[in-house]
Amino acid sequence: MSSSNNRFYQIIRFRWLIIFTSILLTVLMAMGLQNLAFNPDSRVFFSQQNPQLVALEELENTFVKNENIYIALRPEEGDVFNRKTLSVLRELTEACWQIPFSSRVDSIANFQHMAVQGDDLSVDDLVTDATKLSDQEIKKIRDIVLNEHALVHHLINPAGT
Repeated sequence: MSSSNNRFYQIIRFRWLIIFTSILLTVLMAMGLQNLAFNPDSRVFFSQQNPQLVALEELENTFVKNENIYIALRPEEGDVFNRKTLSVLRELTEACWQIPFSSRVDSIANFQHMAVQGDDLSVDDLVTDATKLSDQEIKKIRDIVLNEHALVHHLINPAGT
């Protein structure tokens, strides 16, 4: 009998022992997963005495940390430019202002859009009350958003979905 045939024979002969041992080792290794954690903070790579880290923390204590939360919203069908989705987006934008310590909320709903009427220049939120928007106003909002470099690829994809 060749050595490879002998190995296969041994595996078949002791299959239950091998299966039990494999399951036992898997369970024992999985028990260690409860201590596994992910820390996305890049500061874990530096000691507390690192001069650059100390300087950064002093700067942040003096001014402000740059910590962001991103909330993605996707409609069930079509693009975001409909009354229901724009209304939800407006409500979500308002709710985000209530998050403790929030200092800025960026959204297509509160995007500051400038409009010129004669000699007057007005700056307003792009979406105020989505439930009262006409189809023509929604189309205008869509055109403004999808042609605004500050929004496309930052707050919305080029398709508007």
